[in-house]
Amino acid sequence: MRFRSWIVRGGAALAAAGVLVLTPAPLGAWGLEVHRLITDRAIDRLPVDLRPFFDADRAFVVEHAADPDLWKAMDLRGTLGVEAPNHYFDIDGLGSAPPFADVPHDRRAFIDKYGSAVANRTGRLPWQMAAVYARLVDAFGRVGRGAAADTDTRYLAAVLAHYVEDAYVPFHAVVNYDGQLTGQRGVHARFETALVLGHAHAMTFAAVPVRPVPDITAFAFETIVDSAALAAPVLDADRRAAAAHPGYDAAYYAMFWDGCGTLLTRRLGEAASGVASVVTAAWKAAGQPDLPAARVEHLAPQAAR
Repeated sequence: MRFRSWIVRGGAALAAAGVLVLTPAPLGAWGLEVHRLITDRAIDRLPVDLRPFFDADRAFVVEHAADPDLWKAMDLRGTLGVEAPNHYFDIDGLGSAPPFADVPHDRRAFIDKYGSAVANRTGRLPWQMAAVYARLVDAFGRVGRGAAADTDTRYLAAVLAHYVEDAYVPFHAVVNYDGQLTGQRGVHARFETALVLGHAHAMTFAAVPVRPVPDITAFAFETIVDSAALAAPVLDADRRAAAAHPGYDAAYYAMFWDGCGTLLTRRLGEAASGVASVVTAAWKAAGQPDLPAARVEHLAPQAAR
């Protein structure tokens, strides 16, 4: 099963780049940390009328932004099947050319065009984003009507953040998701694990403005198309660095960073603003309800009745 995240669990590349390990941590933990980092930055970019609701329990939201990767690790299954395909959409494997304008955004139309086998293999990220977004809109509305749904709303925002962040990952948008088709197996982890781990101190995220999201599925497709275009330059940077330093040592990572560190930093910043944009859009779709800014006692999130 393909296991993909901002940071790939398993740690083979991290072990190869052990010189970059800054603090002792279980292998795979950094994948969760990157989702938390982006979500934390996203809260900072929310509008002034919305941010206090999430600031009131920031640690809860940031912590649970990693949950969907845990569901994937546990091989959980939902109504559409296993969790893993909810995290990617290999848009370049459908026989279309960029910008993939002929790929249907409606899931039923997509399945009708390509068949269920191709649909399952390609992934479900745009529609998973839309499904969680709809639930978040409903939860905001329930809070606005006085329902005790604060925890539900914050939790759904955290889960939605995860899927939005995954859409910004270049290797979540292409068939060659781990360099397996170009003799670069492991590039996913080298790019999203060791490179982040070794250069976090050098990353300064630009404050990309929050923007309107009138159609969440169209937003998802637009983000995925942009991600797919970024896979090639990352692969090129990896190829050049590996040719010069085939042992994937510190010199390899320094050269890899020179080749795509700016791209990686920019994409992380865009992901934070993307999360803020989508959460803000859900709140506006619910009528911009007034939200409490006080922390409440945590209960397990409840399904809407």
